[in-house]
Amino acid sequence: MTSPASTTTRRHPSTLASGCARIPPDVSLQQIGAPEDDSSAAGGDLQQRLESSRVGRWLISLFLVATVSAVVIENLPSGAIQKHLASAAQPYLNATGLDQNWSMFAPYPRTEILYLEARVVHADGRVTIWRPPTGGPLVGAYRDAHWRKFAEHAVIRPGNPDGWPQLWKPLARYVASLDPGDRSPAVSVTLVKRSAFLLPPGGTADHTPFRQQSYYTLRLR
Repeated sequence: MTSPASTTTRRHPSTLASGCARIPPDVSLQQIGAPEDDSSAAGGDLQQRLESSRVGRWLISLFLVATVSAVVIENLPSGAIQKHLASAAQPYLNATGLDQNWSMFAPYPRTEILYLEARVVHADGRVTIWRPPTGGPLVGAYRDAHWRKFAEHAVIRPGNPDGWPQLWKPLARYVASLDPGDRSPAVSVTLVKRSAFLLPPGGTADHTPFRQQSYYTLRLR
């Protein structure tokens, strides 16, 4: 004879809580009470609306086609066709930061060594030289890479689309602003290009002698 205290009653989980409705097996906890991230939901809804609408799909497709086409044009072999197409693609590449190409590796890697200087003439006759900063802790290497890329665009490069004359005046003003002017203010800033050409391996020298070219002067006073 079994004691009442030892009797075990097996009940279905859905009836353990009195008065609670049975939870369907295909309903998750998040659906019945877990809080949702409103920002994620909003972002997901916007993406879903964009991808589910016909206009949104057209916009996404146009963006992908324009991006891929611009990158392909940028990396076509140099020639009249590439130059003509690049004139239309270059503004888009500049705006999106995709203006990269592999011409530094092939088929004709650059053989010119470029350096940028600025000669600052002061009211008392002193002349100081500014060069792009180098070195520094932590992010020094990354800063150096950006300055080197800037110098490639800021020096004069006749006939080369990588030369950007629109940088000359802002750069000269920037260099002038670095001078405290407590002793004698700057009266002019001249940008100078120092360049040489790499020579084929096996010779006694690895590059030609450096040449200097003053190509822009900003008069301040």
